[in-house]
Amino acid sequence: MIIATIIMLGLPALYGLGFLVIRMSTAGLEYRAITDYIGKFAVFVGIPLWALLLMWYLSSKTWQKVLIGISMGIWFLWACICSFAILVGTDEDYNLAGKYIIVNTNTRFLGESKWETYEKRYVFFRSKCDYDPDMERIYLEKKYGEKFERVKMTGEMKEFCSPGHDMSYVWVSEKRPQIPALVTLDSYKLEDDYNGAVSDWYIYQAFQKGDLHFDLQYKYDINRWCFRLDKDGLSDFAKESSELIKEASKDQLFVKNRGTLYFYTEIEGEKYFGFLPFGKISQYDGNEYKEEPDYYLNSDLMQKAVEDKWGDVEKQAADHAEFVKEYGNMPYDESTETADEDSIASGETESTGAYPQEDGADDIYAAGGRKIWESQLRDKNIGDSFKTCYDARGNSYCDLGHDETYEYMLVYDRDSENGKYMLFVLYQVPLASDGQEQASYTDSSSSIKNIYALEKDGDGIIASGKTGWDDTGSKEYREATGE
Repeated sequence: MIIATIIMLGLPALYGLGFLVIRMSTAGLEYRAITDYIGKFAVFVGIPLWALLLMWYLSSKTWQKVLIGISMGIWFLWACICSFAILVGTDEDYNLAGKYIIVNTNTRFLGESKWETYEKRYVFFRSKCDYDPDMERIYLEKKYGEKFERVKMTGEMKEFCSPGHDMSYVWVSEKRPQIPALVTLDSYKLEDDYNGAVSDWYIYQAFQKGDLHFDLQYKYDINRWCFRLDKDGLSDFAKESSELIKEASKDQLFVKNRGTLYFYTEIEGEKYFGFLPFGKISQYDGNEYKEEPDYYLNSDLMQKAVEDKWGDVEKQAADHAEFVKEYGNMPYDESTETADEDSIASGETESTGAYPQEDGADDIYAAGGRKIWESQLRDKNIGDSFKTCYDARGNSYCDLGHDETYEYMLVYDRDSENGKYMLFVLYQVPLASDGQEQASYTDSSSSIKNIYALEKDGDGIIASGKTGWDDTGSKEYREATGE
């Protein structure tokens, strides 16, 4: 009982003492999320439990124990309700880099996420700080085990990255000072393109030296250097790419990281991409690469790998051709497939497309997309307009216009697992090299910027922070949608 008393009363006492430290501090201290949760749980759940246990320990009569037993049942219900309320009301923080964390400071249930950067202080506390490029350095150094510094982009780097990369400063490793790395903050995590940049560098250098005989182009679709490949060149490509991967694999970076060699082809005016992995093979690359990670050292295995990847490309083309055959190729026409602001707000959209929607479902999705754009995206300069358009199936999607780099499209995906929310996916599609936007979010070059949950019986909107189908999303998103 003594140990229980120390635990049940000690934690709330320490939690209260922490508030005194916060009040007296001039550094703007706040509790970390986990500290705040444990402290509140100890106060609102632990103390009542301790009181019941103490009464049980001191009681000597049967009726007293029966009454306490009933009270324990009530306490259990209270603990469940209280735990949920504390969980919902406590912000969430994620490790960003080193001593830095990123926090969703909006604790309103179903409210819009508001991410801010903080610094860890004294294990249990944090203090707000501005976003510092040094966070990116710490992130890169921890991930790759190399020293990085921030430098002004040189002419050689600009040529390597192509004009599509509009950035003044980049990160370079002391081991590879010629290769620029770009770090971006996406919702609650940092991401970088260093793996791909190093892979591309070896390809680019070999091409510049004249060691390769295939055409090499920088593709804005995926922001990578890619080989132009046709079916009659598979054998030659297997030989040259084998030598190229051998050379790149000597780089120690690929002992713990994955490298990729991209190629593309054009079939019926459409671009299709394939790639060959090397280095630390990912779980998504397939068992054949896990079993033979050094496949490129064997000419037969390399030939088979290239043929298999080409088969994937041909399947992409065949699937697309079948789709066009069944539904037609219907690029949208802004002049006829645009709903004005008033009609969207009222849920009354109009289309001249060949596949009109039934039961007014299209109207619901257009209006939902409008809500998300107005509350979540417009003030963040995601796109520059709002239009309701239609794909080849006649399904609506929201074209949000573009910035200097991407075209943005908001698409209804499905209802949530618990049926309470509609899930919308925000796609970004790289602009073409001539500055013109791509035609569709279904392009292979498209990527997920975020996924939003829109409350079906209200106006609640939750940004998941997901940038891929396999991402789990924020705690708030998971709890609300049942995903």
